[in-house]
Amino acid sequence: MDSDPFVLDVRLNGTDFVTGLVDSGCLCYSAINEQLFRSLRLPSIKIAPRQLEEAAGKNAEPSTVLDTVTYASIDIDGHQQKRVFFYVVPGLTYDVILGKPWLEDADVTISAKQGCLDIGASNIRAWNHKKASYKPPLMKATQVMASAFMAEVRRSRRKNKGDGIALDTGLFAVSIADIEKALKPRKRSDPKTKLPPQYHQWLKAFDHFLAEKLPPHRKGVDLHIEIEKDQDGNEKTIPWGPLYGMSREELLVLRKTLTELLDKDFIRASNSPAAAPVLMVKKPGGAEMSTSKSSWLDSYRLQITDNIEARAQWHVPENGL
Repeated sequence: MDSDPFVLDVRLNGTDFVTGLVDSGCLCYSAINEQLFRSLRLPSIKIAPRQLEEAAGKNAEPSTVLDTVTYASIDIDGHQQKRVFFYVVPGLTYDVILGKPWLEDADVTISAKQGCLDIGASNIRAWNHKKASYKPPLMKATQVMASAFMAEVRRSRRKNKGDGIALDTGLFAVSIADIEKALKPRKRSDPKTKLPPQYHQWLKAFDHFLAEKLPPHRKGVDLHIEIEKDQDGNEKTIPWGPLYGMSREELLVLRKTLTELLDKDFIRASNSPAAAPVLMVKKPGGAEMSTSKSSWLDSYRLQITDNIEARAQWHVPENGL
């Protein structure tokens, strides 16, 4: 009469993988174990106390009282949600529980026999890791004729038609011209051909090569921020702040940006414990662009996606602003 639970790997805030239980009998959107909530230092939002009702009924035995809500981003096999709110539950058996409201919100269809669920919101299939027959999907590419490929696509569509399960087969097209265009290095335009004649006297300000170099030290122009001192004349301790969650794409953009700034000598390594806020802006094409509002002593603590944590700290020179 017993069965295995439906368990998934859930990545929180783009850094930590935890065990998530999919439970259609849970009437809240999601819940998180209190110990995990504290270890990850997630935000804490106090709410009016409410009683946790279980299947046996709230009068069966003294039940748990919930008074805290937190939030985090989640990633389930590629299905991403930037902010999901969780009830913080003491003594929760699983790290995370995804309840019936989440199933409805993500348009989830569960195939209990196959041991998988299809997330309609992102057209992604996830597998139950507790299923005895579960094996990680293998990616295999085989060269076939176009006629054989199209026949396989039609066969797959007929097989899956009407069962509510997302198709495993997708058809995409790309030409050699598209590949060559994507790989071709971009040519830098001449600012003189783009700027109106009245601005030609400032052409150096638009020079691509000069922009890659650090400007010379200039009195009255460079900004220097002094650290406050205490009564004994010693510099005060720079305040420390907790990290905020970043997705894998944002971490990659940040690492690329820091590497470029280091190569240009715009920043240099330091041992400061302070941190600089990073602003991610979407480019017109959808890619991430990183900008940083730097202070006198800056540091970035990067948590790499394979759970290897690297800490790199940077110091901005006086003329690097």
